[in-house]
Amino acid sequence: MVVFELLGSLGLGQQVMTAATIGAVAWYLFRGKSAASTFAAGIGTVTTVVMGTLATLAVAIALGWVDPDIAKLTGDVLAAGTTVLEWLASIPVDIIKGVLP
Repeated sequence: MVVFELLGSLGLGQQVMTAATIGAVAWYLFRGKSAASTFAAGIGTVTTVVMGTLATLAVAIALGWVDPDIAKLTGDVLAAGTTVLEWLASIPVDIIKGVLP
């Protein structure tokens, strides 16, 4: 880093270099914590939505509004999962096609 090279060229000593290194590590840990808290908040939101969806489905089944067919439901979930996985697998290919001629 430029800061470390500047401090080294000024000859400020090993203590200042150590303090600068510890400060840089603390800064990156702080930034990492911020990113992790944003990720955790997103996961919390997804969890809340899934719980609400499952509760609504349970009420609909209990009231007889939905007649669950496990074989059809399993097939639909597997088909949706396959579609999502194929889409995710195509993303790197699309990026490479956009970069390479």
